[in-house]
Amino acid sequence: MWALNLRSFLLMSRSCLDLMRQGEGKSIVNISTVNYMHGLEPFTIYNATKSGILGFTRSLARELGKEGIRVNMLSPGWIMTEKQLRKYVTEEDKQTLLREQCVKHLIERSTSPP
Repeated sequence: MWALNLRSFLLMSRSCLDLMRQGEGKSIVNISTVNYMHGLEPFTIYNATKSGILGFTRSLARELGKEGIRVNMLSPGWIMTEKQLRKYVTEEDKQTLLREQCVKHLIERSTSPP
């Protein structure tokens, strides 16, 4: 989980820096989650790695901003899958998410195409 959720961001950023330094419209956008802000169980390691993306993004933004390269992070809400709803999400979790997220409905991912 550490390699997937942290190392991959480092490797991707490093691999494109030479091209970014040469071009225009330079921006790195990392995708994380809001789940780490809630500390929901049983996702301790997952939450730790996702919060690490925030630290990585903020530090890299400071480092690369001097070169005109923007680094930002998007953190979408918890996208509910059938498995999560069945195994992990409690009614209390749902209420917490609805209270704290801007969009006041659960974001669900269906298994069938729209």
